[in-house]
Amino acid sequence: IKTEKAVFTLLRELNDSVDIYLALQNPYDELWNGNKKIITALNDLKIFNAKQHLSLLLSAYNNLGEKDFVKIVKICSVIY
Repeated sequence: IKTEKAVFTLLRELNDSVDIYLALQNPYDELWNGNKKIITALNDLKIFNAKQHLSLLLSAYNNLGEKDFVKIVKICSVIY
């Protein structure tokens, strides 16, 4: 990071990501809008106290559509 603008861009991105990161650890977060597939899969991951999947799911949430994101969450829950 070489400029003041880049610093503030990074801070905004981190601020946006923290809400998603916390929601990934809380199956009943309002972000999931009652999506039963996501809630069930995240709950399964929470039961196993898994953490390794969080960076993958954060990236998937930011870069994939909802349908593909749900698939990735379900795959992670099956792996554990």
